[in-house]
Amino acid sequence: MARFYVVQVGRSLLGEPAVVRFWGRLGAQQRHVVTVCSSEDEAYRLARRLVRTRLRRGYRIVQNNIPDLD
Repeated sequence: MARFYVVQVGRSLLGEPAVVRFWGRLGAQQRHVVTVCSSEDEAYRLARRLVRTRLRRGYRIVQNNIPDLD
């Protein structure tokens, strides 16, 4: 099954730091969630944690824009 998971750090509609996640199967409907954070540092910590979790589940990194991701 070809699946994807995208994690992005950006701003919400109100200008607050946020983590946006998209996931699904290729060729099918995708889902998304926006998680608003109290600071940009918190947003990057959440993004790194989400990526590490997905790597343990078999996903692989195609493009990395998150600093300090080991």
